[in-house]
Amino acid sequence: MITDLLRILDPGTPVPTLVVGGATLTNLVFSSFNATTNLASFATRTGTGTNASTNIVTVNANQILAITTA
Repeated sequence: MITDLLRILDPGTPVPTLVVGGATLTNLVFSSFNATTNLASFATRTGTGTNASTNIVTVNANQILAITTA
């Protein structure tokens, strides 16, 4: 079950692929999971050098269809 995996993942764990609903997200880093709200947060980095930025993606764990970890 996805929520069981999210409960034991360490923050900073690379997540190469996350399938949420019909969307596939790639190259994420696991941030946190709140079992009370059922929300999981992941960070993604875009750009390089001075143009780099970090974005946070928060999803309902019930919407996650697949997750791969490194």
